[in-house]
Amino acid sequence: MEISDATKQALAAAEELQTAGQAAFGGVPAAAGADATIQLGESTAPFGPMSLEQQTYYGARNLAVPQYSGLYLTARPGQFALDADMTQKFMGSGTSGKLILRDSTNAKQLYMFKPAGAEAHLADAYVVQPGTYFVRGRAAYDIGMNLPTISSDIVPMGVVVYEGRVGSLQPFVKNSETLADLQAGTPKNTSLTPEMAEKMYKKLWEEDAQFAKFRENIRAYDHIINNPDRNKGNFIVEFNEDLSVKRFFAIDQDLALTPGARTIKYPHQEHIPHGSPSPFANMPPGSGLEQKYLGKISKTMYEELLQMRVNQVAVKESLMKIYGLSEPSANGVLTRLGEVVDDYAQRLKDFGPEATFAD
Repeated sequence: MEISDATKQALAAAEELQTAGQAAFGGVPAAAGADATIQLGESTAPFGPMSLEQQTYYGARNLAVPQYSGLYLTARPGQFALDADMTQKFMGSGTSGKLILRDSTNAKQLYMFKPAGAEAHLADAYVVQPGTYFVRGRAAYDIGMNLPTISSDIVPMGVVVYEGRVGSLQPFVKNSETLADLQAGTPKNTSLTPEMAEKMYKKLWEEDAQFAKFRENIRAYDHIINNPDRNKGNFIVEFNEDLSVKRFFAIDQDLALTPGARTIKYPHQEHIPHGSPSPFANMPPGSGLEQKYLGKISKTMYEELLQMRVNQVAVKESLMKIYGLSEPSANGVLTRLGEVVDDYAQRLKDFGPEATFAD
């Protein structure tokens, strides 16, 4: 009997999952047949108990309790143990519930598990229902894997069932600080004084060419996934042992992938960031002003965006079949991809490569 296209898609996804970042999160190694069953909607991940806030949200709107039947992994029994002290420290961080887990096979490695049932309702302006953040973040990561430049700059995440609850799982980046903490002079590393942290932030944000390229690559990616939540707390700086900067990461794409294009500042207004020959358009150093235009990205990323556009049909099918993304949301990804590609193509034509690319 001939295998259906849907099953072929699921098998291909299962094969990819074997080597994906989330496969190391204590998940059962992907078995092609099992993943095909999950992908085709014949197995639903347990959503787990909802928080009182989430129950109120769904009850007030007469919405059905959410279910998830996309691709997921099951955490091995005993693989993770709750780190109560770290969980307590992170209780006041963000609005949604989270658990900090320690890997029993590597006691030095911590993970953050965000149960779907503990996601908080943020604001109707985001057009994102609680109980869907985890899959949005994972689908956004999947889009990032279509762009190798981006995939190495975002922290991997998996959809995992842990102790009967589905949610997202991400590793902690060791020896790292957020830009927000550096700017505020409140680093977690006691070797960094407040003055050192503030100076480091100022140098990175205003002068560092590598950070500028990283930031603009991420901003182009954020427009494609329609991420309204790229604040400085979602930029991470990883340090070497001598406190020199090792590299940068972006985290938390959980509110992404709604149709259209909306910003936090103007949640109901469509926003298309047209290109500019200046890498810091509308953002003079130290001004704190919102950057209206996309800046110089890497030439490699531009080529990856072109390739993603060539493969856009496969990208759309993957988002809809594997993660259950709605067709308007999937179409929104492709529309915004086209906006970014066309914008840089026009800039390249009008101003040349030096005004378009950061390298």
